Amino acid sequence: MGKLLAICTSPQRGTVKTEVESARLTPEWGIETDAHGGNWHRQVSLLSAEKIENFRKKIWVDYGAFGENLVVEGYDFRNLPVTSRFAIGDVVLEMTQIGKECHNDCVIKQQTGECIMPHEGVFARVLTGGEIRVGDEVTLLPALENPPLRAAVITLSDKGSRGEREDKSGPLIVEMLTAAGYQVEETMILPDEAKALKAQLIRLADGRQVNLILTTGGTGFSPRDITPEATLAVADRIGVMNHGRIEQIADPQTLYRRPGTEYVATFIGLTNRLPGIANGEEAVVFGQRVPLLDGSATDASTVLVRPENMTIELTDDADAVHGAGELGRVEMVHFLGALARVDVRVACAGMGGTIRVTVQLPANELPAGLAIGAQVVVAPRPIPALAV
Repeated sequence: MGKLLAICTSPQRGTVKTEVESARLTPEWGIETDAHGGNWHRQVSLLSAEKIENFRKKIWVDYGAFGENLVVEGYDFRNLPVTSRFAIGDVVLEMTQIGKECHNDCVIKQQTGECIMPHEGVFARVLTGGEIRVGDEVTLLPALENPPLRAAVITLSDKGSRGEREDKSGPLIVEMLTAAGYQVEETMILPDEAKALKAQLIRLADGRQVNLILTTGGTGFSPRDITPEATLAVADRIGVMNHGRIEQIADPQTLYRRPGTEYVATFIGLTNRLPGIANGEEAVVFGQRVPLLDGSATDASTVLVRPENMTIELTDDADAVHGAGELGRVEMVHFLGALARVDVRVACAGMGGTIRVTVQLPANELPAGLAIGAQVVVAPRPIPALAV
């Protein structure tokens, strides 16, 4: 059992709050006289008194200095799960988020030099309203039995984020999740920008602790579509869905290196579609024997090879290929900092006359003299690939 040591409010957000003896809380709003009240998930902020006492060993701060509404003794809020519920008299609060993004220019940080609220504070919404007073007991209520799974939906759309296009896929996904019994905590529309998407994925997974995050939209298979790459960068486990059906669930490295289906292989990262002759265990591609991944088609004629699993060599001899490899001409060289990506046009009668093959390698390993129009030999490395 804990104890309410302070109640703090302020008429504006981002400012130091001042102590009051009592406050009235309204359901699905918050503290009536506080600027953070509203129809959202951060209606009331809480901070452990013990965390403030530790900070006071460095510099004295009054209650409310970190922008917290309630200072509570006896609970380490950060180590409690989101959806934990507390009773303060007749009032019932439900934790909705742990921590928050710190504002660089917030008054609190300017005055104290540090703000512990972003990593120690938690937020809650008001389930049951009433009046609270300093000195009230704070009780952690038993966890709900069989609570609904919680989800969030992110739509990636440049035009949608600017209000130039209606988001139709996001609301449809919400309907499907709700019908399946999920509680949808948040929906949002973001531009196709990796930084914003990564930040929201981390906040929703770590701060709000939702069970499922669904992303939709993106600009399709183009350089602006950063959804798969941004998700891979922050997620521990990812499920790839195709028309509402789960294609594969695995950690990011497995999804990329050992895709189970053609859709997964082409959805996450770049891949080359190369002609090959498969026998179930391996395939011959450009004269090179390539082991096949589980799930490969036994009678496949196409093998999916990642660009970094290709080799490239310059040659002046049109008859230079005597072993593994195919002749081609360089169409484009893309310098990507530490990496380089080379597009090569290769003759291939069985796939429409010619195909584009992309090779990716460290920039310092580019063959000297490689330029657009140069004749090269490309070949796959003997690294497991998927045949389809």
